[in-house]
Amino acid sequence: MKTTTSGLGARAKGHVGGRPKKMNQNKRKLDVRFCEEKQHLIDAVWRMIGIS
Repeated sequence: MKTTTSGLGARAKGHVGGRPKKMNQNKRKLDVRFCEEKQHLIDAVWRMIGIS
């Protein structure tokens, strides 16, 4: 109960937790474009973008 209320207090102050996002908007656009072209394997696209 104590951790729940402290978590809600932190969120009210604007703090957010969790792992940072791996893909930003530019990487997402590249991923979609490469996958739609169908010239590269998905694994190769992800390696080029830098995600695993």
